[in-house]
Amino acid sequence: MSTERPVAPAVVVRYAGGHSEVLRQVCAGLEEEGVPARVEQVTGDQGCVALAYAAAGASPLETGIGIDATGAVAVHHAALPRTAPVRTVRADAGSAEHRLAGGTAARVVTIQPLR
Repeated sequence: MSTERPVAPAVVVRYAGGHSEVLRQVCAGLEEEGVPARVEQVTGDQGCVALAYAAAGASPLETGIGIDATGAVAVHHAALPRTAPVRTVRADAGSAEHRLAGGTAARVVTIQPLR
């Protein structure tokens, strides 16, 4: 009998640090749609699209979000090409757009129309 715990279904958020308000807004967007997040802080200088693609591959829901060191955000699905995220948001876009990115990821998971 295995003692490993199953991984709870969640959107993986790979976060390069330094932009806690962006992270907070992204997670709020997921929460508003009823989809849990699993935040993983990472090091390195990967862009948001690469982080999101890797996060989607690590997510049981096959959906991931990347927040790079500049605060830019990308939403990705594992079935999409590496360079074709569902949505990207500039770092200076503002809290409403960052929250919308979280909501977009949740809507990809729940198969709802995107806003």
